[in-house]
Amino acid sequence: MPNRLLFVDRLQQAIFKAKRNNSMCALLFIDLDRFKQINDSFGHPTGDLILKDTAKRLHSMIREVDTIARIGGDEFTVILDQIVKTQDIVKIAEKLLDSFSHGFMILDKELFLTSSIGISIFPQDGDDPNILIRNADSAMYKAKQMGRNAYSFYTTEMTELAIDRLMMENSLRKALEMDQMVVHYQPQVDIRNGRIIGIEALIRWQHPELGLLPPARFIPLAEESGLIRPIGEWILRQACQQAAKWRTKGLSPERISVNCNLGFEPRADLSQLQFISEPIEQRTLH
Repeated sequence: MPNRLLFVDRLQQAIFKAKRNNSMCALLFIDLDRFKQINDSFGHPTGDLILKDTAKRLHSMIREVDTIARIGGDEFTVILDQIVKTQDIVKIAEKLLDSFSHGFMILDKELFLTSSIGISIFPQDGDDPNILIRNADSAMYKAKQMGRNAYSFYTTEMTELAIDRLMMENSLRKALEMDQMVVHYQPQVDIRNGRIIGIEALIRWQHPELGLLPPARFIPLAEESGLIRPIGEWILRQACQQAAKWRTKGLSPERISVNCNLGFEPRADLSQLQFISEPIEQRTLH
């Protein structure tokens, strides 16, 4: 398959032909949904077999004049040359999505994957290969936000959202070191007698410009950017320290519930939490 360098050259050629013929060309950016789970669960050799099978399926779906390339990881691109109407792009995108409806038979195991497709079109979405790639990539993330197993066309609003997302990610990277994260504690009450039987730790971000942000505004971004582990470690530490303070004052809730993702391997155990010390007991980690 063409590498990234050859792919960009083919895309440039498609743009030249579209200009000359007063037609369109389209770029499809394809990403396999949850492919990392396959690698983590079954190993990279299994993932490699799925990538090879994916390449064959995509090849069988496109025309001879089109180009397919793998530009990294589980990301594929398709250049649709000599496009006359947008509906032709829709038909091909739907065919590509449908090609994943059949499972992958890998070493006597049937595995199922879906894909998300972002689409940019010359000339309305850009006249430079790098711009078309960037815009198709933005559209692909929109397809994932729609629930995956979908395709999305690029719109100018996506660039604005991508810039906002980048600025938010940069701010999030500084939030912990600048002490902008806070924890709110919500009591869990036994409605039969009104007794507090537990506490739930809820993280909030005190953004210097946007105010107090709930988890829904930044946790998905933290998961995508790899920041979820330090945030998870931070909130777990805060909850344990708060439990110790309550205990010294004679308050001892039965449990503190903390939703966090520390990125442990499936066989990891609590011995990895070396920062937890007495008087916090493991029963506080409910």
